[in-house]
Amino acid sequence: FAKAREQGAWTSLVKIVLNELDGEPAPGVEELATMLRTIRAVEARACVHAVSARACRSAVEAFSRALGGVPAPLEGHRIEHAAVCPPTVAAQMARLGLTAVMNPGFLVADGDRYARDIPADEQPYLHNPAILHAAGARVAFSSDAPVSEPDPLSAISAAVAAWAAASIRPR
Repeated sequence: FAKAREQGAWTSLVKIVLNELDGEPAPGVEELATMLRTIRAVEARACVHAVSARACRSAVEAFSRALGGVPAPLEGHRIEHAAVCPPTVAAQMARLGLTAVMNPGFLVADGDRYARDIPADEQPYLHNPAILHAAGARVAFSSDAPVSEPDPLSAISAAVAAWAAASIRPR
């Protein structure tokens, strides 16, 4: 990470993937906050890949520490996926000016696996842009191609179904 910075290898967007293979998101909150501070120091944008509710909480807490709790909507930082984003985390994202780049098409592609693997109490937050929108957070959609099929119509359909299921309507 630091070596890329020293070599001037960064472009305007730096992606950090939170690894949850061992149960806890890595890097941890403080290490991630340090990385985010470094990214801000060179005026780049940070893109943190966070999928689970735990990873989303860690990413938002790290952004809060890196930003000093001050909103920075013009800096263009984002959380990729925010796949399971509870309302409290969505509200923190909105307060900090973070954007969630979501992939609602995953509901179509992986719905059966999600129903089996995602705890029932987290399923209402799964790839649900309405939760973020209701909190005032910015939301963008992506296909995540080539990991998934770039099928915008099914992704839009899944997003609309998630809005309807949450009984939350756009403003």
